[in-house]
Amino acid sequence: MEKKDTGDNLQGMPSIHESLEVKRCMNRRLVKAPDTGAAWEAFSQNYLHKEENDVKEPYPDTPRPLISTKILQWTFACAAAVIAILIVFNWNRSGRSDKHLFYEAKDDIAQVTLTDVAGNTTVVDQQQIDMSQQQNQTTVGKSQNNSSVIYNKILHLVTSHGKTCEITLEDGTTIWLNDESSLDFPEHFSKKNRIVEIRGEAFFAVTKDSQRPFIVKGEGFETRVLGTQFNIKSRSANTTKSSVPVTEITLVEGSICITDNKGMEQRLLPGEQYSIKNGQWNRKEVDTYPITQWREGFFYFDQTSLGDILTDVGRWYNVNVVLEKPELMDIILHFVAEKNQSVEEVVASLNMLKVAQITLEGNKIVVRE
Repeated sequence: MEKKDTGDNLQGMPSIHESLEVKRCMNRRLVKAPDTGAAWEAFSQNYLHKEENDVKEPYPDTPRPLISTKILQWTFACAAAVIAILIVFNWNRSGRSDKHLFYEAKDDIAQVTLTDVAGNTTVVDQQQIDMSQQQNQTTVGKSQNNSSVIYNKILHLVTSHGKTCEITLEDGTTIWLNDESSLDFPEHFSKKNRIVEIRGEAFFAVTKDSQRPFIVKGEGFETRVLGTQFNIKSRSANTTKSSVPVTEITLVEGSICITDNKGMEQRLLPGEQYSIKNGQWNRKEVDTYPITQWREGFFYFDQTSLGDILTDVGRWYNVNVVLEKPELMDIILHFVAEKNQSVEEVVASLNMLKVAQITLEGNKIVVRE
């Protein structure tokens, strides 16, 4: 018997419409869903608010700027940074002296002064002072306080930049005091000894007196002599910004006994120098001629660093010494010049050595490579 087709075999099969719906669902999984919020915002800005924006703009035909505010702010910030760099660079070129100031000029007057224990200060007019002919009182130069009497006490002799002074003491001892140095001495020596105190640099020609030793005191040392010639250089650490304290005692003739701050004694022979740097004492043979030429009115340097030369030149003329490279100061040179020359002439002579470019700019000597 033939079976009838009841349609049961079609009930489990999808229709054409259902097949299409299944395919659409599958395709949606492969396509990113549209951002309806963003689309609405774009539509609103372009169409809904167009009329409102047209009303607020006073000049609707004026094109809008193509650069955003943030870009403009970033551009201005970069420009400001470039300007700041240029300012600092130019300041360093012109104000390089503050960064590499090797010697600093003093704010004082070029003069020689003599002060007594009471504080009365006399400006010394002459380069030579003779105390050997004075009795109980001494009159020297012009007093700053209308009192020219120097009492029979300890006197304080000071030289500033560009000034030296030769003084003969009561016993006939002659002392040459270099620039920016000081000497403390009594108007009359005692019957037991002759004691003076030195800071800076001085040359001594001591009169012989077997009954009264001549004692020179300084920072960290003491010398004892009977009669001799010697040079003492004792510069403090503030002489330059880069130097260290230096003490050099050089014997020209005779004999001298040195006692350091540790109580150690050394006896020098003529042509020997006893020096201390960085707390270390050193004894060596030297040529005394270059060391003593300053009292003859010369800059005389032999096998001396450019830094030491310019320190003395800067101190004598009271000018700043500025350098671009610190290592330039270590160049060893031989250099001679007269102290009565102008600073311009001395700088010109230094340039003839052709070791650096040295120029005088206002109140400073600038050293470039």
